[in-house]
Amino acid sequence: MISRSFKVTAVVSDVQKFSDSFPYRYDITATTAKYNFHKKRSFEDHQKSNKIKLSTTIWRLKNVCSGSFVQSYLKTVDANGEETDTCYSELEIQSLDFGIIAIKHRLTKKYICYNRRRRLTLKNEGLDPKCYFSEIINSHGYTKLKSNYFKDIFLGFNQRGRFQDPSRYHQKKHCFLFTKLQRYIPNAYISHDHPCFPTTNYTTTTKSEIQLNEQEQFHSMIRNKYLEKIRAT
Repeated sequence: MISRSFKVTAVVSDVQKFSDSFPYRYDITATTAKYNFHKKRSFEDHQKSNKIKLSTTIWRLKNVCSGSFVQSYLKTVDANGEETDTCYSELEIQSLDFGIIAIKHRLTKKYICYNRRRRLTLKNEGLDPKCYFSEIINSHGYTKLKSNYFKDIFLGFNQRGRFQDPSRYHQKKHCFLFTKLQRYIPNAYISHDHPCFPTTNYTTTTKSEIQLNEQEQFHSMIRNKYLEKIRAT
């Protein structure tokens, strides 16, 4: 018998594109399933598991409204980054808890956060709860980033790539959507992989390790669907 205190969260991309020459994955469609019958680990256990991960997750976020990438430039954050310029638009994703992430700009090592006025700012440390986000993937595969500190506040940019007032979310929902480009850097190479010159040629063993990590996510999805059927009976 499965205890009700159990909890599982799985996010699985149905369609992904990948090539060695362009090491990012486009998340086209995705589904999110949450259950209350998988054993919930403590935050300390979650942190320990992160330390033994084989790779670091790197994102680039293309805003639907501006058609450009989120970048940090001259101590500001906007969505005017060019597709061919990774220097200012690579973001390191740090998993803090189940479904909660911090977004660190790779080049400047600063975290994207909100201030008290609910406007974007950059901080040297990502321990402030106003720096925490939750990733939500809609039915069309677009990513939304919801503040974990402010209720019902999403990250968005207008057509000129400037910060979009969160209060306009219901009027301009498309400005709060992103196409997520994702790649993994093996931890053994993270210190040698510069955001301006991303490395694509890793050893065969390291690539196999990354593929194994992805297979584990796929098997997790299958297990979750099986548990869902058990719950329905």
